[in-house]
Amino acid sequence: LCALFARELKGESFNQLWHRSGQTAVRELLSVVMDEKVGVVASVSGATSDDMLLPVSLEMMLLPLMSDTRSEAR
Repeated sequence: LCALFARELKGESFNQLWHRSGQTAVRELLSVVMDEKVGVVASVSGATSDDMLLPVSLEMMLLPLMSDTRSEAR
């Protein structure tokens, strides 16, 4: 993913990596993953900010890595 962005993504806001039109959906998906403690696999499409290149099809997996209780932590 860093290669696609051509920069290091550590410390970046995950939500800010998405186009404005998709940020609400990403926030809602993250909320489901954390609240329900379930993993999600989703197809996503990437493009340059100037849309000069063809879109890139990607697959994203989100996992709940922290929990309120130790027994549910992964």
